[in-house]
Amino acid sequence: MHVSLSGQRRLLATLAIATLGFALTCVGSGGPALAAAPEADGMVASAVGGSAIVDPDIGRGQSTVISATGFAHPGIVSSRDELNLMRDMVQKGVEPWRSAYEQVRQDPRASSNYQLQGPLAVVQGFNRPIEYTIGTDGFAAHANALEWYVTGNPAYRDKALDIIRQWSATLTNLTEFIHAAPGVARMASAAEILRYTKGSGWTDADTTAFSHLLRIVASPPPVGVDRDDMFQNQAGYGHIALFAAAVFLDDKALYAKYLNRATVGTNPIPGQDFSLDRQIRDNGQLNEMGRDQPHAHGDLTTLAEMAQTTWIQSREGKLGDVGKDLFTYHDNRLLSGAEFFAMYNLGYDVPWTPHQLNPTTVYKTVSPSTRGQFTGKLSEFNVNSPLKALIYNHYHYQLGVPDKDMPYLSAMAKQIGSDWNDLLWTPAAAASTQTPAGPPGPDGNYGPDPSFERVAAANWTETSGKNDIRNDPWVDADGSRLIVRDIQQGGWIKYANFDFGDIPRDTFLLRGGASTTVPTQVAIHLDSPTGELIGNATIAPTGWYTIFQTTATRLVRPLTGKHTIVLTFTGSNNVYHWQGAVDWIKVASGSAQLDNAAAAAPVQQGTKPGPDSSVTLATGASIGWKDLDFDNGAQSFTAKVRTTGPATLELRTGSVDGPAVARYDVPDTGGAWRPVQREQQTRAVVGRKDVYLVQTSGADVSLGTIRWTEGVDPYASTPAAAVMGTPAGRSTVLGSGSALLVQAKSTIALPLVEFKSGAQTLAMTYRSALPVSVKVYSDTLGSSPIAVGVLPAAPDGQFRTARLPVKPSPTRAHMLFVTVEQPLVLKQVQADPVNAAPPELTVRLPESVQTGAEVRIPVSAYDADGNTVRLAAESLPPGARLDRTLIVWTPRQSGDQSIVLVGDDGHDITRMPLTITVG
Repeated sequence: MHVSLSGQRRLLATLAIATLGFALTCVGSGGPALAAAPEADGMVASAVGGSAIVDPDIGRGQSTVISATGFAHPGIVSSRDELNLMRDMVQKGVEPWRSAYEQVRQDPRASSNYQLQGPLAVVQGFNRPIEYTIGTDGFAAHANALEWYVTGNPAYRDKALDIIRQWSATLTNLTEFIHAAPGVARMASAAEILRYTKGSGWTDADTTAFSHLLRIVASPPPVGVDRDDMFQNQAGYGHIALFAAAVFLDDKALYAKYLNRATVGTNPIPGQDFSLDRQIRDNGQLNEMGRDQPHAHGDLTTLAEMAQTTWIQSREGKLGDVGKDLFTYHDNRLLSGAEFFAMYNLGYDVPWTPHQLNPTTVYKTVSPSTRGQFTGKLSEFNVNSPLKALIYNHYHYQLGVPDKDMPYLSAMAKQIGSDWNDLLWTPAAAASTQTPAGPPGPDGNYGPDPSFERVAAANWTETSGKNDIRNDPWVDADGSRLIVRDIQQGGWIKYANFDFGDIPRDTFLLRGGASTTVPTQVAIHLDSPTGELIGNATIAPTGWYTIFQTTATRLVRPLTGKHTIVLTFTGSNNVYHWQGAVDWIKVASGSAQLDNAAAAAPVQQGTKPGPDSSVTLATGASIGWKDLDFDNGAQSFTAKVRTTGPATLELRTGSVDGPAVARYDVPDTGGAWRPVQREQQTRAVVGRKDVYLVQTSGADVSLGTIRWTEGVDPYASTPAAAVMGTPAGRSTVLGSGSALLVQAKSTIALPLVEFKSGAQTLAMTYRSALPVSVKVYSDTLGSSPIAVGVLPAAPDGQFRTARLPVKPSPTRAHMLFVTVEQPLVLKQVQADPVNAAPPELTVRLPESVQTGAEVRIPVSAYDADGNTVRLAAESLPPGARLDRTLIVWTPRQSGDQSIVLVGDDGHDITRMPLTITVG
């Protein structure tokens, strides 16, 4: 996996990029990719009315500043050319800058109203949450500086200045290099932008104060993080701050020292070094991949950010003998490591040489731990992968490396969507050809959805003071916000003036997640941690702290008005004693997510009470709940039912005669109690509503308990067309992009499938003319399969679903390897999907049946959800037997004979009564 460029090829690549940059400039794309071009910088985004753009000219007409020691400024992470390109592309609405900018300004750290986590005088290692304070604030300073550069809105500038000034005036020691140092690096980049851009308000006093802060960071312990004995990627995180300090301080000696560490390495234990020569072997082997994949990803992240700064300095600065570029160092060694990493994380095998980490530890094999998690946000910093925007883009567009010379990295880049990094590191040559969308809208900082009366868990009044309770930025489909995480055993969180409202509320809802195998117990007290206990909630074991699930519980008594509530956390068996994370809390007068007893429904019309605490609904009868809380919707309806024939229920809102928002077909359960689960449109009903279940047709329906599960799919489906790699055999994405054709005796690697905690089945949606033997492996083909089975043929050519039992049940998200013996077209896979339909039974009756003549009646069953259907005979004529899928019978008397077959898929049953006339 050796990748290099000759001098001639590098020159041709540079000329090609410069030419393409000029062509884009001519058509108004915002400037060339490489050389500074003031004439191109004169392009102003004119249509700024009604947009977020206050002043479109920040940085316009300014050039790079070269200091007396030869450093180029701004030159930490972003150059002047890159900042101006970013500004112009966002103002025009060109992709991918436009989408990346939208992601940045949805981040809670990018808000001009951002609340500082610090400042602190001392930031020590392994002292949470202290170590995260400057890490979070530094990213906020950088995000706000970028927002100001794009929009010209002074509120962002002022926030960035305020963060930098407060920390500069306070910090005296910083020895934490994993979580704090990256924030220092981003804060330094923000300071570079402000210091060298007109109109920022930066002063000489700011330079003096922030230089003092950086001198602290660039000091050896016990003051700073200037040390060469850090462990692998941890050293990388420390050194992005040290490189940034050297550039801002114009300190050539420091820069040379850190460049030496990043290239040849100086760690006294060579196997633990982060440097390009020691961490990455000649064939590209990234040694920390023997530990796990996220930490190895951290090596690439930090080395790439250092390389970006060195590239700016080597291209625009005048540093002489220390003006090396880490991207091209040692024949593009960084690219070799990224290609090796991409190959393995796309599902392909890689050659592995055992790595002697230290005298006591050897990485004997490459680790499958969290394999494939390269496109998601890094949990610690909520930052996306740099593999596409920084590493791939640089080698492809800036250095002209063709995709055929980095096939795995280029394949991985195509799978990584728009993210933060696209805003900073997309060259002009990578601009989309689609019509620009124009300036961004005025809504700059998006917050969490204000609906549903949720109270952000991060809006606490006081905590127990344990080191591990902290607020952490988080962004997902629900919006941007802070969450509370790393709660320690016995920790507590207080909320003063928590408003229960004017209507008595007796239901408490909590949305949280935990990396544990047992639920975390959350005791709800009034006034103090030892005050009156009013309820016990839980955080479900979801497999990871940011996999959220909502749980609901009844309080011991209804409450109204404002109270102080205190949540105490115990019970998790997490190895670090962390109790999980909490997104939001709320109260309600009833929750759709609880097991609501039908017999206790406050509104009943035409119902009949049963002796077993049930209620029976004939046609036209209904039950209802006032002010039932559905939060952001319901993805499925689950009820305990008993019927003697098929029936239909409708969910109506407002009144018993209101609009029907969902319909549930109920099967004939043969008079037995059965759980029935049905899908529904997720946002058919949201928030607090008066709802009614009405029996509209069919047999009487007895109801026990009823619940509607939350609006977020418990397990998202993974499209097969997103296949990451084909380690063995061959596969082809079909023309429509909706499915994957997998050849016989092939293996495919699928992107991460979310199992959370406790998934029991894996559903595969496919079509095949033949039965298909399949094995499914988690993370590596070298492990034991987690699912084995045969997918039945689909002779009608239609997609069908089959569920394979999963043993042992995985937790969290895993890359899956699927091996098939026969060809099939695969559409998607999904862990534990919602049950949507009862099984279907087909019986092929003979044209005539005579006494004394044996008959064989084939019976088949199909379940659209892919569940295994168990066939049984509830009633057979004398002498008949059901032999698996065949009724064998020799009639002894003429006349009508009754047969009742039952198909049971574990969620529903289908009863099929038949009458056969014997001649």
